[in-house]
Amino acid sequence: MFKRGESYIIFENDIKKVFPVFLKLLSTEKKGMVIWRVHPCKQSEFFINGRVKAKWITNINTKEDHLSPHDLEQLSYDVEQFMKQNHDSTILLLGVEYLISFNSFQDILHLIQTIKDFTSEYGCIFIVHVSIGTLDHQQERLLLQELVFAGDNNG
Repeated sequence: MFKRGESYIIFENDIKKVFPVFLKLLSTEKKGMVIWRVHPCKQSEFFINGRVKAKWITNINTKEDHLSPHDLEQLSYDVEQFMKQNHDSTILLLGVEYLISFNSFQDILHLIQTIKDFTSEYGCIFIVHVSIGTLDHQQERLLLQELVFAGDNNG
């Protein structure tokens, strides 16, 4: 179902249902990147090996490796660098709603459009997770214009 060079959106409330989809796309040679709200000390319960690079998005000042939700330029740069070094990789963005709470929806849409372009350029797969019911209809439609619909748990 997922093709290299394409960007997808999944509407699902439980990230534990989305994460296996992401991991299944990683073969033994491929790497992945996940951008999310899980603290680094809890990430090991999701990762079996070192093929997944995680970016923790948090608004607190911490000694842990993290990224501010306000720093969309750095996030875009980090994703591009990862894709450049790991063609055919898979990137999963969890926490779109969190990013929107610190930025405008337009800013997040532009970020997603930029990552979508990187995805095409480097032959990667980009998956955006959105919890059901957290965006208004117009925001969902704008995302669906940019991303291929990959389903939800409503059947």
